[in-house]
Amino acid sequence: MRISRIYNNNVALTRDSYGQEAVVIGRGLAFGKRKGDLIDPHKVEQTFIPEHDISAERLSWSLSEIPPEILAIASELE
Repeated sequence: MRISRIYNNNVALTRDSYGQEAVVIGRGLAFGKRKGDLIDPHKVEQTFIPEHDISAERLSWSLSEIPPEILAIASELE
């Protein structure tokens, strides 16, 4: 996965080799990275693939605003 946009050190919008966008979350996965860099798959804790009615940009912005601790708790409750 290559970075399309960085929202903070822990959230990035990516695009795979098939052109599909996904939002990835993980502690420090985007730290020191730039657009076009590859993401280390070992740092990815969660991957979100937007459905057709939600844009990946909007989803990634929303997820970047949620503290990681809250997101982790919400994921456990699924």
